[in-house]
Amino acid sequence: MNDSLRSVSLNKLSLKRLAVTHVVNCAHGESRYHVTSGPQFYGDEFGYYGIEGTDVPSFDMTPHFRPAAKFIRDAIQGGGTVLVNCVEGVSRSATIVIAYCMLEKRMSLLEAITVIRKGRNICPNDGFLKQLVRFERQLQKNGQ
Repeated sequence: MNDSLRSVSLNKLSLKRLAVTHVVNCAHGESRYHVTSGPQFYGDEFGYYGIEGTDVPSFDMTPHFRPAAKFIRDAIQGGGTVLVNCVEGVSRSATIVIAYCMLEKRMSLLEAITVIRKGRNICPNDGFLKQLVRFERQLQKNGQ
């Protein structure tokens, strides 16, 4: 995560100023490649969903697509604002936001990537892209 994003995600005052009420941390954990925050850090002030994701093509993000999308949807429906973060903000978090757009906004994979890239540079790793392609096929098969 670049320094400005790191400082925001780990600064409760900044989050409040931005009206953030919920955080999805796609790099939950303790290693140097993770963001050391969690429910204990955010306490009762913010809703929290953590994914101990590693930005490697072999890490399976798919088990988190639906629960994270539900967390984001519920937060937004409740009037909240959600920050989705990881270390660099381009692969893990982007993958979760793309899956959310596909599931909750009924966008195609290409539409979701296009919309998100209008707002920020993203680059999900090859493994995550393959998982998103399979997810899109699953959604199409199920008529979603």
